[in-house]
Amino acid sequence: LTGEHTNYIMILAAHQGIPKIEAFEQVEDLCAKLFEKIVTILEDSNEGALGFSRARDAAFEQYVEGMVAFHLSCDRYRLMEVGL
Repeated sequence: LTGEHTNYIMILAAHQGIPKIEAFEQVEDLCAKLFEKIVTILEDSNEGALGFSRARDAAFEQYVEGMVAFHLSCDRYRLMEVGL
């Protein structure tokens, strides 16, 4: 993200007056908490048609896997530099 000034991390850091790495860590923590919240909601709502529950859970898993794969494959994020 070197040289960028209009991405979410940079804007958050500027708005809160914090270092970019701290803003990144805040977003990282928020993403982890939201993931756990979604998983909990899905686990708690396993009522109704069993087929729907399985399809819904599978769709969420595929979405997460796709988002992770997308971000790992983008040179922009330079994740290879940190061993990912």
